[in-house]
Amino acid sequence: MIGSGRDWASWRWGASWIPLILLSGACATTTVDVRDPGLPAEVRSYLLSPLEGWTEPLDAGTRPTLVSGFEQVLRSDTTAAMAIAAELLDRSPGLEPALVLAAQADFVAGRNSEALGRLSTWVGPESGYTSAALLLARLAELGDDPVTAYAAYRSLDGAVPVATTRAPAIYERAMQALARRLQRDLSTGRLTAAQESLARMRSWEGAGSARVLEGARSLARATGDASAELAALRSLSDLGRNEGQLVERLADLELEIGDPERGLELLDGLSVRDPENRALELKLTTAQVRWRLRLLPDDVQTLADRQELRRGDYAALLYWLVPGVRRTGTDNVRIATDILDHERRQEIVRVLNRGLMSVDPTLHQFEPDRPVSRSEAIRSLLEMLRGTGAAGECARELGLNPTPSASFLCGLAHRCGILDDISACLPGAALSGGEAVELLGQSLSISQRE
Repeated sequence: MIGSGRDWASWRWGASWIPLILLSGACATTTVDVRDPGLPAEVRSYLLSPLEGWTEPLDAGTRPTLVSGFEQVLRSDTTAAMAIAAELLDRSPGLEPALVLAAQADFVAGRNSEALGRLSTWVGPESGYTSAALLLARLAELGDDPVTAYAAYRSLDGAVPVATTRAPAIYERAMQALARRLQRDLSTGRLTAAQESLARMRSWEGAGSARVLEGARSLARATGDASAELAALRSLSDLGRNEGQLVERLADLELEIGDPERGLELLDGLSVRDPENRALELKLTTAQVRWRLRLLPDDVQTLADRQELRRGDYAALLYWLVPGVRRTGTDNVRIATDILDHERRQEIVRVLNRGLMSVDPTLHQFEPDRPVSRSEAIRSLLEMLRGTGAAGECARELGLNPTPSASFLCGLAHRCGILDDISACLPGAALSGGEAVELLGQSLSISQRE
């Protein structure tokens, strides 16, 4: 109820002379003389008759009563105006024009938080109720809520002069606040609220602005929508955004679901900009490996997706991806009795002759269908490095140890840079196709260094 918190008797006292007002204003119109000098312009500009924009029917005596109450507001007689609002609300609880009148009286009296409280629960910033929306806009602006303020001013732009002025004045603050709100919503998992904030940002600034695209990218990442994130990053790139992290993420998505060739070009450009970045170098080399896989026969491409590689599968990856293996001669073919009729026979023979994998010396078997262990894969990559130039110096120790232990292989692979973390060696574990490609990429990256 309007006026709650005050002694009710004081309201009755204030309302006792309402009939006199009604009598003197019985023939008043809804238009108030704007030349009234009683209020400063920074207050008066935000006050319109509570009837302005109200489209619902009113009781016969309510309209002139509201006009009279608004006249008291413009004369700064907020006590009288509040008494009139209270009387109207006694007769019609929840009457919204009376709530506007009470809020206007609070506003003139400097009670902004009370005024905002009377409006914020029912007035939408785009409600169409002109006098209510205008006051809400000003109160929200003064209360550091530029989003609500701008939305309300924007809805009145062209219809109310001060709204036409204030809307552009607080636009930037409103957009920044919306962007912060979107990020807060994402950080707390409020995805629906974040989507609403992004939709409002789009409606105010357009879908192609950098700020909106950043918001769209953040939302896409939070929801796991890689396609939407790729689209946003492409548009940001078209706008000239070329920060390293943004370009690197764009390259990753191009390689995963977009244009792999463009992804490689982007990574290559980043590598040129930052030649000492080993992580970037590895990513580029691994991407090149995956790109080469796309050009290989289908049965080889699928190896990268296998959860567990067999020794024959791994030999095939070495054959197709390690430079020079396919040109290895077959004059001194190492005997492996169990590969003679195997589908990967040619690849296995070339890998064996290059010395990248071995045959059981007693049984003369390669065991092509046995799962390859990580230690076997690591040893083959160290052998590959040992056959290169200066980059392979780190693997020279392997030649001095014909029967290396798993711990020796893990330590040497770590020192050579094949493994970033020695605890990730897991020598006895099986190897997936994706892991094999990553290890190959890391090793090839090392082999190409000067």
